[in-house]
Amino acid sequence: MKLAPGTEILISPTAQDVADAAAVQLVQLGDNKQERQLKARVALAGGSTPKAMYKALRECTGQDAAALRRIRYFFGDERAVPNDHVDSNVRLAMEGFLAQLGVPAEQIYPPNGGAHLLSAEAMRLTMLLERTLPKAADGTPQFDMIILGMGPDGHTASLFPGTEALASDVKGYVSNEVPQLNTNRLTLTYPVLNAAKHLLLAVTGDNKATVIRDIFSRGDAPKVYPVEHLKATSITWMLDMSAAMLLPEELLRKIKPAG
Repeated sequence: MKLAPGTEILISPTAQDVADAAAVQLVQLGDNKQERQLKARVALAGGSTPKAMYKALRECTGQDAAALRRIRYFFGDERAVPNDHVDSNVRLAMEGFLAQLGVPAEQIYPPNGGAHLLSAEAMRLTMLLERTLPKAADGTPQFDMIILGMGPDGHTASLFPGTEALASDVKGYVSNEVPQLNTNRLTLTYPVLNAAKHLLLAVTGDNKATVIRDIFSRGDAPKVYPVEHLKATSITWMLDMSAAMLLPEELLRKIKPAG
């Protein structure tokens, strides 16, 4: 069993270990000498694992904190709530580490989940990416890193099973109706996710184990989960032992532990 070129799996003992390892990746990106003048462009995720990562990030000091202040922060998706709402991904990141570390406001590009028309907000955000991000070879706005999670149904960002955004060719954001949650979401599309220089997927919990097993056991069989359509040139899966516990032994023997 082989991983796709550019794909690696790192396994950590606990969910907090995954969060800490993901935090290190972000600090290293901000500290990359080649990126210091350009200010790396990163899209953040929501959810429980990023929340734990933000806790690790806000404890950074010295050069690590300075590295984080050099990054430009975007968001992979947002719920249909105002930015001050308890469920907002923007609020989670702002309170989690951005405000505490003093990241300049002009380096934070929050979506407005409370907009009257999410479709209009998606268009505004798409135009923002067009203006502020460099372009991949095909003209798609290109992030340096996109941090993603994965739900028990295999969704990532707000690309949920059976939703219209899965087929979108928009090179930016769309408003995605999610009937199973009776709501709309703002989300980046596959063209942007797959154009990123690096995707980091932080996945924890035994409720994700079956999906993780299926993804890495499927071979050439048809893809089922939204997360399986990620095909950036560099993808790192960061799993805790609970999420990885059903992976085939053949694959586990080839995987190096994180750290």
